[in-house]
Amino acid sequence: MFKGLMDFSLTRTAKQASGFYLAYLLLGLLIAGLMGAVSQLITSAFGSFGPQSFSQSFAQGTKVGALTGIPYTLILGIVSVVKKRIGFSFYLLVVLSAIIAGALGMVIGLIPIAFITSRTSATVDNAHM
Repeated sequence: MFKGLMDFSLTRTAKQASGFYLAYLLLGLLIAGLMGAVSQLITSAFGSFGPQSFSQSFAQGTKVGALTGIPYTLILGIVSVVKKRIGFSFYLLVVLSAIIAGALGMVIGLIPIAFITSRTSATVDNAHM
């Protein structure tokens, strides 16, 4: 299930794609949480927005964490499409997944990326070139 997580050219089974989704979702949530915490530390240290209550601080950190899912999804998707050498339509799916991640969250936005990992890699036939 978790075999070859770093091999983006691997054609995954449904079970492996589910493992990919879970592993990269957990990593993405960890990164998003860290980004939210760092943004709050920076705001608190420099006081650019003045004193904030805990609820204001938490809301700001949550927004930053949620926005982290957009570039995270884009990077994972682009790396997958490039490594697999599959068609242009999959780049559109990557952009759609980033939009979904921005609107509905990383939990939903990573589903199309997991789908991309289950697609067969294109092969280049150098013998006929």
